[in-house]
Amino acid sequence: MAEIKWQKDKTVRLEAGGHRIFLEDRGPFAAPELCRWAIADNSGRTPELTEDGILWLDFKRYLHLALEDSIVLSIPLRAERGGETWAPAGVDAFVKLRELFPAWPVRLSKTTRAAMTALRTASIIEPVQPQAAWPEVGRE
Repeated sequence: MAEIKWQKDKTVRLEAGGHRIFLEDRGPFAAPELCRWAIADNSGRTPELTEDGILWLDFKRYLHLALEDSIVLSIPLRAERGGETWAPAGVDAFVKLRELFPAWPVRLSKTTRAAMTALRTASIIEPVQPQAAWPEVGRE
């Protein structure tokens, strides 16, 4: 397998002390949309040096947002070695990923949907009007 390189100016920290994402470097003539994003935790300096090996962001699956004791984001990943998995993260990672990838669809847990409905009903929060670039919010 060829060595994977990372674009030095495209590393993004999702949360303080948490996950970072790295953009693959396929060379100066590669179209940016063909370069993949990988995630790394603190077990390694770059994705290939982590305990889990390279885990690619999986844009074919939904980000999953749940309201538990705190807000929990599950980031869908595809392992370089094969198979699907998830990385847990918090609200800061959710905000950062939505800024970077606004078209990545989000699925809300039943509890989160119920809490948002209750807050809207009580007029505590206003309904959000979807922007043209946002997909419909997924349902479980």
